[in-house]
Amino acid sequence: MPREITDIEQSDKTLGLTYFAVDHCSTAIYWHRSDGKVLYANWAACGQLGYSREEMRRLAVSDIEAGWPPDYWPTGWQKVKQDGVWNFESHHRRKDGYVFPVEVTMNFVKRGGEEYVFAFVIDITERKRAEETLRLTQYAVDHCSTPIAWIKSNGQIFYANKAECQLLGYSQDELQGLSVWDVDPNYPADSWTENWHKFKEAGVSTFESRQRRKDGHIFPTEITTNYMERNGEEYLFAFVTDITSRKQTEGELRDSETRLHAIFDHHYQLTGLLDCQGRLLAANKTALDFSGADATEVIGQYFSET
Repeated sequence: MPREITDIEQSDKTLGLTYFAVDHCSTAIYWHRSDGKVLYANWAACGQLGYSREEMRRLAVSDIEAGWPPDYWPTGWQKVKQDGVWNFESHHRRKDGYVFPVEVTMNFVKRGGEEYVFAFVIDITERKRAEETLRLTQYAVDHCSTPIAWIKSNGQIFYANKAECQLLGYSQDELQGLSVWDVDPNYPADSWTENWHKFKEAGVSTFESRQRRKDGHIFPTEITTNYMERNGEEYLFAFVTDITSRKQTEGELRDSETRLHAIFDHHYQLTGLLDCQGRLLAANKTALDFSGADATEVIGQYFSET
């Protein structure tokens, strides 16, 4: 008899501790009957919906579930009864009318001839906000006008946005099956490991290179790379600019400058270029020959002294 009393006392103690743990659990917990009425709600559930505990006991699933039609509970009851456990995302409605996203796990329990559903509810507002931010970020990268590629440490291109695919003439599936040396002749496979360590050490690098299109055409590029390590994996994010037009313009400027120097140097008149203070910046060959001076002797001198 004393042992039986001890067992009962221990059982009562365990039950009391369990009830306290459920009542104060940070996860919202509900017990429902087959008619959908709220038989029990812990403090987290009350706080989540903004009701007092007495108010919660007067509610039914249809008062809380904003993601279901009002008459859906019998169908939901049968589903969780049949499956035993049902996990799903939905929306709950607070007392003030505010609707927020939730993840719900329902468990069916039959005890003493009575049937119950225990519901564990997590507010996933922050998760949904993060997911939406991620979707928007991915959309922005996918549709960015700057060609972008993500590269693994082995040189494999595992992502390329639409602009990069268009720049190189590949489909996304084709490009994501290639490696850096397939599209950049300046970075062959046998030197990739060495170059990867340079990118990793620099963190951020901007440099000129070349890219090879699917049709074999090679054109100049400016590339900015950013190294990142996440969850034990290493990545290189490459932002690519086609600088064909820039290189053409630079070449035209060099040609123009060369022609201008030739005209200046071989003009038959004595010609010089002065700054605003009267110092000689340049003198053509005719002037130097006439004066008998070397350019290094007069450049930088005041014209009045030459």
